[in-house]
Amino acid sequence: MVYSTAQRVEVIQLYYKNNECGNRVAELFNQRHPDGHMSGKIVRELVAKFCETGSVGNRKRHRENPVLNEITEIEVLGQIAMDSTLSTRQLARVTGMSRTSFQRILKKYKFHPYKIQLVQELNEDDFDRRLQFCEIVSERAINNENFLFNVCFSDECTFFLNGEINRHNCRYWADTNPRIFHEVHTQHPQKLNVWAVMPCGTFSMGHPFETFNEF
Repeated sequence: MVYSTAQRVEVIQLYYKNNECGNRVAELFNQRHPDGHMSGKIVRELVAKFCETGSVGNRKRHRENPVLNEITEIEVLGQIAMDSTLSTRQLARVTGMSRTSFQRILKKYKFHPYKIQLVQELNEDDFDRRLQFCEIVSERAINNENFLFNVCFSDECTFFLNGEINRHNCRYWADTNPRIFHEVHTQHPQKLNVWAVMPCGTFSMGHPFETFNEF
């Protein structure tokens, strides 16, 4: 409900005449104004505003300076250009701006946090071996139509304990997909492997096990 200036002044006067009790003021105000819907919380908010500004009127809204906004946007885009991996929390820490401001600016210029794609490191002979595998499987599938139903498909997921890149919390801000790849090696110290296999339409998962490099 919107209260008039006279009603707000009345609330302030009642507040100081009734031992600064917000609930009592609300009760008295509603007796005088049955449709007032005053509450102790509203009374305390009006008093706090009066003590802070010396007025019962609404605070004036300040229009944003378009020049300052443009400078801010340039600063944000410049930070992203220097390091596109910065999170909104890191950007806020560096510049002292709020995360909401960064998100609004990045959204305005159609920036999106793209995930990095991890690709397996390949050796020179891996390409020939892949081709050879495809040829063997194709030949056996032609000779035996049930061949693929007798194949066990397995995969594993590795959780690194040494700060290796986790693509789920690594982002690159850009207005178009930068298609960023990061080559990962086959061996790493301190990692936890989870292995799963799907033989003939069923599914099972092995117990996680730790692996460490030996030097």
